[in-house]
Amino acid sequence: MNVGPVHPDAPLGVVWAGSAWRSEGTQVFALVSRDLDREHGPRAMALDFFGHGFAVDPTEPARAAVFEKHGPGAAIVDLRRLACVMPLRPGPDREFYGHGAFSRDGALLFATEIVKDPQRRGALGVYDGRTGARVGELPSGGVAPHDCALVDEGRVLVVGNGGGALGQPEPPCVCWIDLADGRVLERRALPDARFDVGHLAIDAAGDLAIVSAPRFGTPQPERARGGLTLWPRGAAARTIDADAGDDALRHETVAAMIGETLSVALHEPTRTVASTNPQGHLLAFWDLDTGALRARLRVPNPRGVALTRDGSAYVVSFGVFGKLSRVDAHTLRPVDAPGNRDGLPTGATGSHLLVHHVAPAADAPVIALPL
Repeated sequence: MNVGPVHPDAPLGVVWAGSAWRSEGTQVFALVSRDLDREHGPRAMALDFFGHGFAVDPTEPARAAVFEKHGPGAAIVDLRRLACVMPLRPGPDREFYGHGAFSRDGALLFATEIVKDPQRRGALGVYDGRTGARVGELPSGGVAPHDCALVDEGRVLVVGNGGGALGQPEPPCVCWIDLADGRVLERRALPDARFDVGHLAIDAAGDLAIVSAPRFGTPQPERARGGLTLWPRGAAARTIDADAGDDALRHETVAAMIGETLSVALHEPTRTVASTNPQGHLLAFWDLDTGALRARLRVPNPRGVALTRDGSAYVVSFGVFGKLSRVDAHTLRPVDAPGNRDGLPTGATGSHLLVHHVAPAADAPVIALPL
């Protein structure tokens, strides 16, 4: 996710991510950052929950909302001061489900939520962007909403709904929600019933890439296939798979897409989609239009993937405690820079990376990372 104008002195950007570790028997959660343009070590602030998704206030780039994937945890934080501005509380019988988005004027914050019942009915919680108070609710257009993104100059929210359990009628789908009145303007069901709708990458033209976990209720999901669906605007959806006539490299790559296909990034100039499969130790690059495999890298436990602010490279977090490395967006090979192949120690163990132009202030209080 890229936010705001490129700062001339920070073309690569500052990477932010959730982190979690155990210290003397206690679970610790933090928000960590690493400046890719300067020789600074990682910085970290404490959180009360494991941060998953991010939403930056477009009117105040140092303000960001951070959400827990499943649970009551969310907060607006100050990225410069490394401080919690205010906690966010879900509505009655609701829990946060991982992601959100500020309105273009920063007045409202929309959050994906579910009703705490076996059906995981979906909702979009609406919050005052200044006070954090919950002021309303909109439909998500489906069951188990997770990722979301603003389009159409902020008038429409694209929401990925994970769908009901395998065999249940509620399909995984992507919905376009009119934020003025909550109408579902468009609903696209995922074409392959094996997969949920997890995370989204969408460009200005409406081209869409969707990464997926095995559908809720799948037996032994850790051994089942994760999914990647490529959906150029105006074309049919294409789910990545391997056919009998495909070459050995593609077969090996698809076979490594076990468990969840976790994170996704779309490089618009080359129309290349990057995806990660932590359990398969796979970082793969795909042609958005044809589904052709452009490149693959074996990476230990890759998690988040995003683009640098100048678009020159992908950034991927990997390893036991979240190192960061860059991959050239055109050659799809690791960037030739000191320490890049081994990775920069950061502590980015969450599912996503936010690449931003805001860095912590030099005098901001920090907590120690077990690096």
